[in-house]
Amino acid sequence: EPMKKIIILIFCLFNYIKSSEKCLEELETLIGFGLIPAIGGDLYEHTYALTSRPIFTLPALNNNLNSKKTCHGLTFNFFYNNTPGLYTTKNDSTLNNYIKISDSDILKLIENDSLTNQSTIPFTILDEFKNSTISEYRFGTLITANYLFNNNFRFEIGIPLVYQLRHYDLPEENILEIKRYNLFDQSTNNSNSSIYKFVVGDTIGFDDGFCRLGWVYNNCNIEIETGFLGIIPTGTSFKTGIIGQDFRKYNVNPLVNYAELLVNALDNPQYTKEQLQEVAIQAIYRLSAMTLNQPLGQESRGGLGIYNKGSFLLEDNCFIEWITQGAYLFKRNNIRYYITDKNKALYQTSIYQKLLDDYEAKPSPELLKLICEAVNFLNNSITNTLFPEALNICLNPQWWYQAQFVAHANYECWHLLLGLDWWQRANPCNNLRNAEFIKYNINKAKVYYNQYQLKLIGGLGGCLNKNWGDLSIWFKIDQTMIRQGIGLDRTLNIQLDLAF
Repeated sequence: EPMKKIIILIFCLFNYIKSSEKCLEELETLIGFGLIPAIGGDLYEHTYALTSRPIFTLPALNNNLNSKKTCHGLTFNFFYNNTPGLYTTKNDSTLNNYIKISDSDILKLIENDSLTNQSTIPFTILDEFKNSTISEYRFGTLITANYLFNNNFRFEIGIPLVYQLRHYDLPEENILEIKRYNLFDQSTNNSNSSIYKFVVGDTIGFDDGFCRLGWVYNNCNIEIETGFLGIIPTGTSFKTGIIGQDFRKYNVNPLVNYAELLVNALDNPQYTKEQLQEVAIQAIYRLSAMTLNQPLGQESRGGLGIYNKGSFLLEDNCFIEWITQGAYLFKRNNIRYYITDKNKALYQTSIYQKLLDDYEAKPSPELLKLICEAVNFLNNSITNTLFPEALNICLNPQWWYQAQFVAHANYECWHLLLGLDWWQRANPCNNLRNAEFIKYNINKAKVYYNQYQLKLIGGLGGCLNKNWGDLSIWFKIDQTMIRQGIGLDRTLNIQLDLAF
C-alpha cells in the first residue's frame, strides 16, 4: 500500500512537470506571434444594452382624443414600429462603433495567415459584421380600457402584446460571404432558414403596461384631466427564438486554451481552424446576446409618475389636444455585460520575455509556476476580450417624460390630426460600487447620454354612430425627426375606439 501511494505521487508529479513545461512553449509562442500587446487591448468600445422606446409612449398609439361625450371606452391599437438602425452610440448606428471589429489589434493578429498556414482563418467572419447596423421590428396590439366614474374621475389601463425582432442588417455581399463559411445546418436545402438562426433574435410576449387615475374638469370649451401614472411591470416573454434564437443561453464562456492552439497550429492546422471557428461563432453569439436579445419590459420593476392631458375647442370643427406625462422608474435587476479593466503595464512583451530568460539562465519550480500563471492570465484575458461577462445587476432609478401637442380638424364624420411629440429618457445608472466589481471596466457598460426623440404625428379617422355607442377608426403614423441615442424609428397604427 505505501509503495502504491509513492507510485501515484510520482506519476502525478511527472504529469505536473510535463504540463508545466508546456507553459514554456505556449508563452514562447505568444511572444513569437507578438500577441501580448494586442491581448492588452479592448475589442468592445461599449457593452451597454441597446434600448428602444416603451411601446405605450409611441405617439401614434396615444388615445388622447377629445372625450367630452365619452363615458367609458375600449381602444385597440394594431401597430407596426420599425427602427432601421438602432443607435449603438450617441449619434451613430454602425456596429463597428460598438465593437471594434475593423480596428482590433487582437483580431488582426489572430487573422494572420502565418498562424495556421492557411489562406483564411474563421475569425475573418467577424469582418463581415463591421459595416452592419441592427434593425428592430415590433408589431402587435395595445389594448386599453377607460372608465369614467362620479362624473369627475377616470381610470385607464393598457397592456401591449408584441412580437419583437432584431437582426443584423448586412449588405448582400457580406451575407454571401458568411454563407461561404458553411456554418449553417446543411441538413436543410434552404440555407436562408439557417442563417436566420445566426443573425436574428426575436421574442413574443407582453411589454410593460400602464394605468392612469385622474380628475377630469369639463367646461364648454376645455377639458382637462390630470392625475397619477403607473407603469405596470407586465413585461414577459412567452417564447424567445422563434425565427432566430435565444443567444443568452450561450452566456457561458468556452473553455479554450488559445496558447495551446497556437502551439499546435503548424502541426494540426485543421484542428486549430475548427476550434477557432467555434470560438468565432460563440463570440458572435455573445455579441448577439448583448444587442439582439433585448427582453420585453425594459422597466422591469415598474414606475410611478404624473400626467396631464386635455383639449381646447378653437372653433366648432377645430380643437387642439395635448398630453404631458413623466415617470420615475424603480430600481430593477437586469443583465448587463462587462469586460475586465486591463492594466496596460501587464501586457508588455518584455515582462514575459524576462521570465523566459530567467528560467533559461536558472531553471526553478518557482519560475516555472510563474510562467504557467502568466500563460493562464493571458488566456483568461483573451477570453474576457472576446466574451464580456453577463452579470445580473441592479439598475438605479431613472426617469422619462413626454409632451405631445396635436391639432384636430373635423368635417362631418371625418377627422384629421397633425402634431409633434417630444420624449426623453435619462441615462440609466448601475450600482456597481462593491470591491468585488473593481476588476470590471464599468465605463464601457455605462450610458453617458440621455435619449430623446422629436416625432411628427399625422392621422386620418372617421366615426360611426350606433345605438350602443360610437365607433371611431383611425389610421395614424409617427416619424422621428430629431433623435439622440435611440434611432430613427417610425410607427404605423390602425386604431379602433369604442365609446359607450
